[in-house]
Amino acid sequence: MVSQSAALEETLSALGTRVKPEHAALLAAARGLAEAVDALPTRATLWTEYRAVLATLYETAGEVADDGQAALLKLVSTPLGDTKKPRAKNARAGGSGDRKRARPAVDAVATAGS
Repeated sequence: MVSQSAALEETLSALGTRVKPEHAALLAAARGLAEAVDALPTRATLWTEYRAVLATLYETAGEVADDGQAALLKLVSTPLGDTKKPRAKNARAGGSGDRKRARPAVDAVATAGS
């Protein structure tokens, strides 16, 4: 298994001057968690915290940690807005504008009896 402490130091050297002195506490947390993950690699909670610290480190260094979810969400998302479809000018709530209206049943019976 790869040493997280060594990988973190390699990452920090690659980030170079983008990691500033005001990030000292973040660096200390990252180094401490990297050592803890190296000592207890099966402890999932340590990995969760370590990953969160790495994401924060990347964000503060000006890089966005992207695992591909943002691109996927952009692909499958639909635009927000008014989804009401415009109605035709002759549309009524009960049906089509060109359909004949049904007559009352009384008229139908009176017509049939004549």
